[in-house]
Amino acid sequence: MSYIFLIISLLPASLISLQCFNCNSTENGCSLTSTGPSVHCGVAVGPVYCFNKFSNATAGSKVEITRSCLDYGAIKPWEKENYPAEPEAGKKNCDTVIDDKNETRQCLCAVDDCNANFEESSKLVV
Repeated sequence: MSYIFLIISLLPASLISLQCFNCNSTENGCSLTSTGPSVHCGVAVGPVYCFNKFSNATAGSKVEITRSCLDYGAIKPWEKENYPAEPEAGKKNCDTVIDDKNETRQCLCAVDDCNANFEESSKLVV
């Protein structure tokens, strides 16, 4: 029995349990100020991170907001360039992409409910 506890205590927190806000602006109840519910993230491959994405509207497009869990290990290698790099422990890593249609900001973090806002913090409260 003590071996199981030892193995679990050695796993990173992002593989054991992580709570993230979950919402999508195409559904009701998701905006810059409304985070949606906090949900338990499941892990298929791991590590898992809280993810948020904000696409700023330009003429003819809508604001899009997404908050969710992201199983980083389940992303195909050739698709990882479409996401921010994995953050250091206790930090949030964000990327901004600007093209002629919109500005998109995406962030990854691994502290419970750290995907509420789109600001990059040097240190998150663990």
